[in-house]
Amino acid sequence: MKTKLLNGTVVAMMVLSSPLFADSSHHQKESPANTMQSNGMAMMDMKKMDDHMNKMKETMAQIHRAENKEERQKLMQQHMQEMQQGMSMMSGGMAGSVSGKKGGHGGMVGTETMKNCHGMMEQRIDMMQGMMGQMMEQMMQQQKMIMDK
Repeated sequence: MKTKLLNGTVVAMMVLSSPLFADSSHHQKESPANTMQSNGMAMMDMKKMDDHMNKMKETMAQIHRAENKEERQKLMQQHMQEMQQGMSMMSGGMAGSVSGKKGGHGGMVGTETMKNCHGMMEQRIDMMQGMMGQMMEQMMQQQKMIMDK
């Protein structure tokens, strides 16, 4: 009985420690500008998305500062287009699977890969919350314009 327990423990330790000994030299190095990770998962270009979010916030600030209805309406249309562009940027952001065809690990997902996925999901959620905030601002401005008529 002790031998089986010892053998089981040794096998479990070998399986759990095997990623530590893995040779990653065969994985291609990706440039930061590339939006594909080495495991085949597509990811959003966070810098580009952050810049776009800042652009939308600036347009909303211009809406708040607008003094006449025509200027405000023009800026509202511009903001709506920017939101649509942002949504399309986000829609393709996390496509792909964890065990994708390009460099996938045949269903075996390492701890580091899961940490990366978790971090990307947090960033995506933050971007989605920002986008929802922009949509709420847009709706409030539309209501204000209706009330001003």
